[in-house]
Amino acid sequence: MKQWVAVFVAAFVCVATLVADEAPELKSLSGTWSKQAGEFEVEFAFKGEKLAISLKRGSDKLILDSDVAVSRDGRVFGRVAVVTEDGIAGGGEKGELFTFNAKVSGKSVTVSELRGTNVSDDARKLVEGEFKKK
Repeated sequence: MKQWVAVFVAAFVCVATLVADEAPELKSLSGTWSKQAGEFEVEFAFKGEKLAISLKRGSDKLILDSDVAVSRDGRVFGRVAVVTEDGIAGGGEKGELFTFNAKVSGKSVTVSELRGTNVSDDARKLVEGEFKKK
């Protein structure tokens, strides 16, 4: 019995170490990132396993609140939980899935390869590119 307890504890420590190794990628994305895309300001606000994607044009805005997870190689996977439209419409619907690559380098993050349920070329043009830490 003591041997099984020792094996279980050793396995738990190994798994906990692997999980801890994954956490820095999500942690490195934590905070608010923004960029200008034409007349729009695009903002990603990561907090824990939540991501708020904001699109602003003057006083008009669209916010997609999402649940996210990040793979070890920096691929973000998300599901839109709440859509708030205030002057900008058609940016997404509750339940839509999306994914993109996020590469953090100092005080910037580069977003690429945006894919999703109803992702258009226009959405890619707005979202893909280099964001600066706020």
